Amino acid sequence: PLICLVCQAAEAMAEEEAAEVPPEPVPSLTEEEVQTRLGIFEEIFKGYEALEVKQKSMAERREKEAPPPPNEDGEGQEPPEVTPNIALAYSELNFQVVANLVDLVKNKCGPMYPGQGVFLDFGSGCGKLCLAAALLHPFQKVIGVEALQSLNDIEAQVQAKYAEVELPEGIVKPEISFVKGDFVSEFDGILEPIAPEATFAIAVATTFGDPEMQAVAKLAQKMPQGASLFLVTQKLEESLVVDVNRNPRQRRSVATKKALAKRGVE
Repeated sequence: PLICLVCQAAEAMAEEEAAEVPPEPVPSLTEEEVQTRLGIFEEIFKGYEALEVKQKSMAERREKEAPPPPNEDGEGQEPPEVTPNIALAYSELNFQVVANLVDLVKNKCGPMYPGQGVFLDFGSGCGKLCLAAALLHPFQKVIGVEALQSLNDIEAQVQAKYAEVELPEGIVKPEISFVKGDFVSEFDGILEPIAPEATFAIAVATTFGDPEMQAVAKLAQKMPQGASLFLVTQKLEESLVVDVNRNPRQRRSVATKKALAKRGVE
């Protein structure tokens, strides 16, 4: 009986040690691996040309913001011209840019592990950025938030095609979820619950106004330590940027110290 107890204790310790072994970081993809994933991406998005998607987006924005029809007293009056909300204008990143950003985080911001962390795209359009992220890294989950119904409809179609596609051996298929909503006016109900788990987020902020940028800043403050947030075209406010060498004098000081550390340099 004593021997059995010792054996059981040893097995339990071995199991605990095995459970504590951290997962291996996901390495950078080779160019061949990126191209394989690009082929899958293009096949899923076949028939969803950027110009056509942009036209759907603009048509819905115009319809939403169209003035009410004139009443009887206003017969004959021309309705004012409608200018769609520029903050909702459609834009997208190509697959290679997303691949470069994922690789940048892996190499410069610390390791990325399989099945850990949520990828977030707020203002996800027709879902291209989310699908690219899902193919490029085995996130725990990929989430896109989009306000326009016409783009949500395309996302639903893309999500169905993604669910059906058979990926080559070795490519993990993380869950993709698309949420319909305005991340500014519905921040508390949509982004706030996601923020603590969002380790990687991207927003194409080219046409964002002050309300959108304030929502971005609010999200950044709620993301976990070590998370990465990329904005395209616009910048986060300085107080939220963590970069000890962003000041030119600091960069010069670091470069000088490195040079002086080399033998024979004065």
